[in-house]
Amino acid sequence: MEVDPEPGADYTIQFFGTKKSAPEESGRLLEEVSGIKADFMLEADDMYVRAKIISSKPKENPYQLGDTEVAWTQPVVTN
Repeated sequence: MEVDPEPGADYTIQFFGTKKSAPEESGRLLEEVSGIKADFMLEADDMYVRAKIISSKPKENPYQLGDTEVAWTQPVVTN
């Protein structure tokens, strides 16, 4: 995955998922990468993975003071 960066913004890419062996730990953080490019290889034990992209750019209409722009991908599911 690669982010189309905006000038002056820093990015963190987080991968969240659920393991088949631990379904009670739904949506846990599996990996975190600083920068605009990251890869995540699904393993046999992964039910799904999705990425969260966090920008340092302040959100235009924040819910709370200090909120920054965030985007999520759709989940990728294993068979």
